[in-house]
Amino acid sequence: MRLRDLRTQQGMTREELAARLGTEPVNIARWESGDALLSVRQAKDLCMVLHCTVEELLGWEIEPEEWPETPFAVTDTGTPYGTLTIETTVGHRQFPIDERARESLLEQLEPRKPLHAEGTPDGWLYAWTLNNKILLLNPAFVRNIELIGDDVEAMPGFEHPEVYRALDGWGHEAITGQVRKACERLIAELGEERALQLATDLRVTYDNGKDEWSYLNEEVVPDLFALEFGHAHVPRSAFVELAQEGHYRSRFVNLEHVVAIEIPAERYHRLSVVE
Repeated sequence: MRLRDLRTQQGMTREELAARLGTEPVNIARWESGDALLSVRQAKDLCMVLHCTVEELLGWEIEPEEWPETPFAVTDTGTPYGTLTIETTVGHRQFPIDERARESLLEQLEPRKPLHAEGTPDGWLYAWTLNNKILLLNPAFVRNIELIGDDVEAMPGFEHPEVYRALDGWGHEAITGQVRKACERLIAELGEERALQLATDLRVTYDNGKDEWSYLNEEVVPDLFALEFGHAHVPRSAFVELAQEGHYRSRFVNLEHVVAIEIPAERYHRLSVVE
């Protein structure tokens, strides 16, 4: 376990970390030495305070086949960079992004490297954010994109991935400790419906400015998976299924009229695992 390394990187003493967690310094020492094992709650609390993932804390990897059942967040986030600002024909949005997302966007936006292979239809821009979004953007409606480092401008707020994981299970799972406090604060700020949407719902924005929200279930994941991984080659006039209620109702969206799709990353990653 890398608890001691992560604590010292944060410039935090055992006493300070213990105070943040509401425990005793001796417990921190036992965890660092391996004399005591962490519970799921304790591991999540440590990740929240130390701004790390459980993989970084414990030094092991959660394999994709474990994603649907693991109690820990599986969203992979990196070093924060700053703000992604997107101005479209129907408005603008800002997202907090990490360094890897910035590098990916710079590569996609390279003028000497078109978004699509020769002979294929124009594709989509793809990005991920620190506030639990996978973004798919139709370039036909994008006026400009700006990348701003956080040393120039404060980046938008975002939560630890464990918070989005907990919001997805809100009302159905026992959520405790630092994670529960963060969820309750977010719900107080946004209202419960809006806060839960951040973790569970797709947001589709159309060329008339209308937003459409729908609960992300496993039935529509295959179309999203194909769009995510084939974003550079999917025709903008294609239809994708973005809502399904069993055998009784399905809704297909014409991508030609879609400005942006925002996918809740944590839920999507766990639902997209192929059995």
